[in-house]
Amino acid sequence: MVVVCALAVVLVTRKRHQLLRLATQFIKRYSWFRRLNLRQRFEDGLEGLVGLQRIRVFALLCCWSVAIVVLGVVVNYLIMRALHIDAGILASVVLFAALQIGNKLLPAAPLGGIGVFQFICMEALALFGVSREQGLSYGLLLQFVVLVPGSILGAVALYRMRFSLRQLEEEAEEERE
Repeated sequence: MVVVCALAVVLVTRKRHQLLRLATQFIKRYSWFRRLNLRQRFEDGLEGLVGLQRIRVFALLCCWSVAIVVLGVVVNYLIMRALHIDAGILASVVLFAALQIGNKLLPAAPLGGIGVFQFICMEALALFGVSREQGLSYGLLLQFVVLVPGSILGAVALYRMRFSLRQLEEEAEEERE
């Protein structure tokens, strides 16, 4: 899979000017694409991939990606152990994949996806014979473990950097213009 991604990145970055021309022709046909500034976003995205042509950068990206996946699977497994859910490491892997895919496909929910997150946990764990009640408990605890520390660290980082939410909103608004 990594080899396929590497080849795709190399191909896209080497042919980015041709891809940009094709995208520009496509975007010209639809006015709402122009309003979204889609051409500039597409160009920025293509330029962002150029750095991945360097082997060291690509290797670091792959290593960090693997580390994130392993950490996610380990957290899933440890929380299952804490709740005495004996579904095994495969359930942790399936749950990790389901959460990654499901959170992208299902409609976003307010408050950090409460509800959608638990639903995905319940359904994924049900595949391994875990009751809906245990799946719901698991989903609530996992979301707490994932959401709360990150939120606290983010708030501390904002405070230490002397940022306010208003400043961030203003900067985001300037970016859109």
